[in-house]
Amino acid sequence: MINRIKQTLTKQKKQLNTIDKSHYIGRVDEMFLPLVRGWAGCTDSTEAHWVKITKGEECQVVLANKPRADVFKAGLLTYENCGFSAKFADNNIAQAHIEILVSVKPVSHSQPNYKNRKLFFLHIPKTAGSSVNHSLQNQLKAVPTYTHIEGIPERWQQLLDARFLSGHITYPVYKKSFAPANFILAAFFRQPYRHLVSHLNWVRHLMEPEKKEFLLTHPLVVQQIADKLSTLNFSSIASWQQFVKQLKPIQYGLFDNLQVRYLADIKPSERVNEQHLKQALTRLKNIQLVGIAEKFNESMVVIHQAMGFDAPVEKNVRSNVNSFSYGADSSDVNFQQAVEPLVKFDRLLYQQALLQFSQQQIKFA
Repeated sequence: MINRIKQTLTKQKKQLNTIDKSHYIGRVDEMFLPLVRGWAGCTDSTEAHWVKITKGEECQVVLANKPRADVFKAGLLTYENCGFSAKFADNNIAQAHIEILVSVKPVSHSQPNYKNRKLFFLHIPKTAGSSVNHSLQNQLKAVPTYTHIEGIPERWQQLLDARFLSGHITYPVYKKSFAPANFILAAFFRQPYRHLVSHLNWVRHLMEPEKKEFLLTHPLVVQQIADKLSTLNFSSIASWQQFVKQLKPIQYGLFDNLQVRYLADIKPSERVNEQHLKQALTRLKNIQLVGIAEKFNESMVVIHQAMGFDAPVEKNVRSNVNSFSYGADSSDVNFQQAVEPLVKFDRLLYQQALLQFSQQQIKFA
């Protein structure tokens, strides 16, 4: 069933018995699978509508503008760009509930204006950050920009006037050293199981012969972890069960709910807990521009629109993408169960990041 909800600044739902629902129609083709598909629209207009999809604890807002020739041919709508789809966690088989978001006249001009503002990118490892850097540096060729500034802390104070800064900097460090300079803050997040596998592959790859010199540029603890991973059978579920069980404090900072770690006040040798998650969720709200690695192109469009940049020219151009795999399958339910302690808090953060990103898409549409 598709309900109409009134989109105001607070997005409060109006009671159904006060709304004429006959003009808003749609169908959910797949509601129990992780990939939810369907169509939605209005018989009185050709405007594409946003739909809110709630599936268990996860929620996304997507634009129903994909081609659905079958709907048009059936005479249900006068246009065919009314389809929608949303990918949820691989193990989410809860029933999907769909609501149409109906635009109304805004109370005030509430869209933020970030034009000519400075941008700081909080680069969480393996979340498409190198691709973000590449895209934005191409956009800002005429002005000074700096990436991977985590390696030059002695120069940070000299960089505060740069139009774009990026680095593997945690939120607490950003708050202390960069927030006073009035940056717009951006960060990308990634589906946690895929994020973990990508990071494991990347660290393991450091042990390849051609990476020897690069490996030596990393801290000793990273070298030791890479060496340990090189002895692990990535295709064995039993190996991952043992890996999680025997995870040592020196490994927490790399593999234990890394995305929450980047937002919370936490020591590298400390395990992530519910209090850290609560802190991370609060700080997520302070990130003005949230991107999603799985929605890279859409995320870059939002950033460019928000910052007043020209539309991104390059589509699907990705940098520093893992082209190698050692056998771990992030979509395997058995693997997911084995590594759940390493992603359980990241999963909740990611769900909120997805919702925040969807809200941004509406805001900057």
